[in-house]
Amino acid sequence: MSKLRGARRSWGLVAGVLLAIGLLVGLGTTALISDVHAADSAKAVHSADRLALQQTLGGLGGQYLSLTLAELYSEGESNTWALTPGSPADHRLLATYVGTSPLTNAGAAILTLSGQPLNATTAPGTELPPQSDPGFAPLRAALAAGKPGLSSLLHAGDQLLVGMAVPITANGKPVAVLVGYANARTWALQQYVQGLHVADGADNYVVDTNGTIVAGPSAARVGQKIPGMKGAPGGTAPALFHVGDATLSSAPVGVGGWDSLTSQPTALYDGQAASGAARAHMLLLAALLLGVAAMIAAGAIRQKALHRAADQALSDALTGLPTRRLLDARLQASLARATRTGTSVVVVYGDLDGFKAVNDAYGHRRGDALLKEVARRLELAVRAEDLVVRLGGDEFVILAEGVTGMEQVQELTDRIVESIAEPVRLDRAVVSVGISLGAVITRRGTPSVLLEAADAAMYDAKKSGRGPVIRPLGVLDRLGEARLPDGAAGLRAT
Repeated sequence: MSKLRGARRSWGLVAGVLLAIGLLVGLGTTALISDVHAADSAKAVHSADRLALQQTLGGLGGQYLSLTLAELYSEGESNTWALTPGSPADHRLLATYVGTSPLTNAGAAILTLSGQPLNATTAPGTELPPQSDPGFAPLRAALAAGKPGLSSLLHAGDQLLVGMAVPITANGKPVAVLVGYANARTWALQQYVQGLHVADGADNYVVDTNGTIVAGPSAARVGQKIPGMKGAPGGTAPALFHVGDATLSSAPVGVGGWDSLTSQPTALYDGQAASGAARAHMLLLAALLLGVAAMIAAGAIRQKALHRAADQALSDALTGLPTRRLLDARLQASLARATRTGTSVVVVYGDLDGFKAVNDAYGHRRGDALLKEVARRLELAVRAEDLVVRLGGDEFVILAEGVTGMEQVQELTDRIVESIAEPVRLDRAVVSVGISLGAVITRRGTPSVLLEAADAAMYDAKKSGRGPVIRPLGVLDRLGEARLPDGAAGLRAT
């Protein structure tokens, strides 16, 4: 079923791309027909060309924003969210999304339906705007109306951001809100608008509901107003008007109440009326815009595919915990930091006691539910910065770094044992399992040696049945030159 849902989402993205390209072709065709029928008046033709072109520009801007919202919606629907304050699993999902999204890569957050923050992450050097920012007003209004939300320009320190929001649903009902943020000075919409050339002396803009520039001829213009304009055009159709000594054309973007505008000195605008050059510009630009739209869509689909592939490689399909592949990378980095800081790395190897009996008695479905609950309890029992990994079956590994003494290890293993020992309700049945733990603490070594030593300590704990076995690595600190022999001296937790 998950493959079928993934295929449906992929086809949904492809269908959205085809719809965007079809819309642009239709807009270009409409512009060309308008040009032919207005041939009796050079100025009327020029004005019709400019309005049709502006409608095309507005349509492309709307498609870009729609693609961004579609990516955000796919992210919200394709993941299993804990939706608890500060959840490490949710934070990892948000960080992966921000690190791979080509569209909203400034930050992301999860909020309750009442607007209370549950989790958030940002790109390096970025901070998120406060919820009191008035730019959130149109976003909240759209969500309240059951639509995806788009903010006006938001302020976070000296940064200017744009927020986009979609609901996270469960059983068809909204349960939380996923918000993605883009840096208005560097996002793809700014790069696209900055690269446009409509006519001599013309500047192109996208403005929010307040008439504030969210994309313009240069990044320095973002956050300002168009000279002479006091607010946004606010119309529902393309329009042509004059502001001071400039002629402006506007068209609604179709998302969030934003508008696309082109400003040109009136003398230059009127001088082009009889030349017919605007027609050539429009047709050439329409062709270029089709290519840009296809490239943006293809890039978004490719990034989504890479994101899913990375998730499958680094996340356990049943519990959502990281896998051995991520553990090896994190453990190598942790050992390097321990050498620099003089602190220690702890590897805890755990194997459930009594899981096979529960699985045999109640079936694999309830056994899987038990493993999910164990994974959840392990993540709650450790610190937010610790890593919980499922190796397979009922075996788990916890990686903790920055440890300064054996007491911390003892406290960690005690919390894990107490948490797992609590009874678990599986439908109408209540079951209990335990966990045998073996831990090693060291400052040097290799991932394979540490895991082997922790596994050996866990095996001794399971045989003795007297609680976790914690060992400070001795000779094994020297990069695995020796292996712990059977019965090697260790510190047994009581």
